[in-house]
Amino acid sequence: MLKWHCVCLPLAVCSLALANGPWDGVWFRDDAESHLSDHTYSLAKLPNGMWQKDSGSQKYTFRMDGKPYPTLPSDFTIAVTQTSPNVMDWVYSGYVKR
Repeated sequence: MLKWHCVCLPLAVCSLALANGPWDGVWFRDDAESHLSDHTYSLAKLPNGMWQKDSGSQKYTFRMDGKPYPTLPSDFTIAVTQTSPNVMDWVYSGYVKR
């Protein structure tokens, strides 16, 4: 019985790693249904596993690993973590020159 579990568990983990996540694809806000007055952006998963956010004036790539990534052309960085299958936490950081 133990040998059977040792074979099935790695196969189950591998199949979960290859499954599509709920955030895969390109996302757009529905302006007709939205109450936000902000601009629209797209969020897409790239073939290399990174994510790309495109807001028209800014386009940058990142991974959901909590590490800071530059948001060129600005001096800010973004750190994104996926805390659950449907939740991403975004932390923007930057410096002000005086």
